[in-house]
Amino acid sequence: MFVLLYLAGKLLVPNLRVIELPKGIPSRKAVLLYIAVAAALGFFVRTVFPIGREVFSLPIGSFPMYVILFAAGIKAGREQWFDTIASLPVGLWTGLAGLGFALFPVLGIAPGQTPDPSRFFGGLTWQSAAYALWEAGTGTCVFIVTLVIFARTRWVVPGIGESFGGSSYGIYLLHAFVVILLALGIRNLAIHPAFKWMTLSVCGVCLPWAATGALRKLPGFSRIL
Repeated sequence: MFVLLYLAGKLLVPNLRVIELPKGIPSRKAVLLYIAVAAALGFFVRTVFPIGREVFSLPIGSFPMYVILFAAGIKAGREQWFDTIASLPVGLWTGLAGLGFALFPVLGIAPGQTPDPSRFFGGLTWQSAAYALWEAGTGTCVFIVTLVIFARTRWVVPGIGESFGGSSYGIYLLHAFVVILLALGIRNLAIHPAFKWMTLSVCGVCLPWAATGALRKLPGFSRIL
């Protein structure tokens, strides 16, 4: 949906530039500013569309981060961030991500007199504001750290690492179909749920990976996948 809207906008207004951002990988200040903006937008949107309320099956309460990250992905592709992101220091982001995970249980026990978890999902409550900030901050730090780790692994692990990295977009596109169909296929099997989970986890990556590798050998698919 975002891609179609983006293409429509480019066709209607080819030279549209809403905000002119600096070139290159964002600085620490820019990332922290993004976290603050994403958290604020998420909080205010969820006063009307709390988490769990959907419009045409769309989770509007999560759209602020979706939209901003979609725009960041376009910028990253244009400026080829992934060619240089492997050298990005991640000490700060790793520490903040760890702090975020450590603080998550605290958010659950802090409102002892108000155990209603819906307060975190939307509305004019401090719990909703805290969760919006935690989600934007911790999520962004995890994004950065994992991107850098995979970028570094891509260059130091030939063969299987390069194959997996090159197939990652295809895996992303295909995995939902594989997981859903496989889950429907094994749901009535009389085996422990843990084994079902392990099966879905392994097959949900390996099968789309194999399918992507096969499709990329076909004419035209290599440009997409």
